[in-house]
Amino acid sequence: MLTENLNRFAVENGWYRNEKEGSVYGVHCGYPFTITDGRNFKAFITPVAGIDANTLAALHNYFAEHKKELKLINYSISDNFLVFRVKEPVFALPIESIQHILDTVTLFMEEQKVPVNACVVCGLPAEKRGLYYGLYACLHRHCVNLEPVDFTPIRNDDQADSEKDDPAAAAAAEISAADSALIAENIKYHSMEEYMPAMTEALTELCSIPSVKGEPTAEAPYGAETLRALQAFLALGESLGLKAVNLDGRAGYVEAGSGERLIAALCHLDVVPAGEGWTANPFEPQVLADRVVARGAIDDKGPAVAALYALKALLDEGKELAARVRIIVGLDEENGSTCMEHYVKTSELPTAGFTPDADFPVIYAEKGIAWYRLSASRKADTANEDANDTYYKAANDSADQTANQAVDQTANQAAAVRLVAAKAGNVANMVPDTCTLTLLDAAGQTITEQYHGRSAHGSRPEAGENAIAKAFAALAPRLEATGTGDAFVTAFNKLIAATTDGSLAGLAGQDESGKLTLNAGVLALDETKAELDIDIRYPVTWQLIDVEQRLRDAAAAVGLEVGLIREQAPLYSPRDLPLVRTLMQVYSAITGDTEAQPLAIGGGTYARSMPNIVAFGPGFPAEPDNAHQPDESISLAAFEKAARIYREAFRALVF
Repeated sequence: MLTENLNRFAVENGWYRNEKEGSVYGVHCGYPFTITDGRNFKAFITPVAGIDANTLAALHNYFAEHKKELKLINYSISDNFLVFRVKEPVFALPIESIQHILDTVTLFMEEQKVPVNACVVCGLPAEKRGLYYGLYACLHRHCVNLEPVDFTPIRNDDQADSEKDDPAAAAAAEISAADSALIAENIKYHSMEEYMPAMTEALTELCSIPSVKGEPTAEAPYGAETLRALQAFLALGESLGLKAVNLDGRAGYVEAGSGERLIAALCHLDVVPAGEGWTANPFEPQVLADRVVARGAIDDKGPAVAALYALKALLDEGKELAARVRIIVGLDEENGSTCMEHYVKTSELPTAGFTPDADFPVIYAEKGIAWYRLSASRKADTANEDANDTYYKAANDSADQTANQAVDQTANQAAAVRLVAAKAGNVANMVPDTCTLTLLDAAGQTITEQYHGRSAHGSRPEAGENAIAKAFAALAPRLEATGTGDAFVTAFNKLIAATTDGSLAGLAGQDESGKLTLNAGVLALDETKAELDIDIRYPVTWQLIDVEQRLRDAAAAVGLEVGLIREQAPLYSPRDLPLVRTLMQVYSAITGDTEAQPLAIGGGTYARSMPNIVAFGPGFPAEPDNAHQPDESISLAAFEKAARIYREAFRALVF
């Protein structure tokens, strides 16, 4: 039966009440506690799994030295729990005294860094709490039936008294060899290390396929290499015992489990073009001591392999899945995600899931995306014609000039050039790393110049150096100095130049999802026309119609036409959405990062393709982002940790 003062304490502090057991339980300063009544005492019980030998010794010393102050009858630290029993006078222990005891003890525990979220069975981080043999503790679901690691070898009060003045004896309170082996087994159970050789081999096989979008065929709508990547992934899934389905060469999936609910991970196997600046062939994967380097390693073949083996590891535990789990792979993510449009039309939508194609911890918002083509006819380029007329007139009409003027004119003729062609970039969502200019000099000779920048993802153009901007910044003063200015070059430098925030076009601004970004991605210019494809990522609360109107006005002012290539509306999922909360808990449990918050990004993912999907990894806060860049890579540590997180995410969503 629950006593009155414990009942009042529970009500005032928001704790749970267990009438049957006569106890209350809840959290104090982050630590789970259970308090129960005994004959003339109250017992305070809290888990201390995950502590090391020194912390265990410090706890023993503390309670031995503060017996009188805390009015203890006795205490014990065993079976991963600390239990201390406080004398209770004739009248019930006042609520203020209970509060004071909890404050005092938890303060010391914080100072000693006793883990607040260690699973009472294995000692590793666990976000969820529950009753373990009637005592409140952090606990992994899958640990309930496992043999616990004993972090607290039994030692009585007399031993504590004899050791408190003997540091050597205190340090000797170590976990037994048998328990050390058990810890190793639990860590192995939690890690994905045993799967890493197979995961690495699978990743290198997939990354050796240059699955850039190519010429369509009946069997391969996005090109032969994308189909080859799909076939390799499906074959890998089948070799692991999974059902594999090819959806008309546009997408596919592997699946395990049964039931009405369908949990999914959405990945893509297509990649952006390699570009320049690699230290080795981007499609001959380099397995280094700490990472795998290849195009697609992080975006998105590595995460696809991590999700696949996460499912494999979950199945290997031998427990029947409570829902189906499907790893869906598409082949057109980098060029519009029509692959997912095909999936939605032809296949079952998941109940919930995630796409491992962004960053951890969880993405709750994705900016809107719009690709535009800025164009101008160069046949009717009056500014260019006027400049050319001036150039040729200066070259041929010098009869009335003085000798000095003739010398200056001859020098200008020799230096004068005219832009006849320019080419840069492959896709709008990638910062171009090379821009090639073709120029014609006064003698009619062709000059080819190449400018180099640094590639980056189009959603983060500030991380790169745009080769188009670099080339036109260098070319413009040369053209102007010799009277051969180019209208398109001038328009580019007025409207975009080296900026990445759209400020020159009057587009700059931001909301909680971040700033608008603008990337000049693809340039194609000859003597008849000029076209520039740009990628704009706009804040989630903005309307595309407003962004587009401002762009059109700014472009018209410099003589350019604007055409929409494609667009994707912003995505916003409430931060308290159950799916977001669950994935946040999984991330925190594995990484120990309890301060992380959901993120908003400029990238566009498959999460926009179907409901109740959010982006979830694989990028960790401390890992450099090198997607779409030369020497793209995934670290082996991040590869393993991401697979661990995805396994636990499947577990949390399935069971």
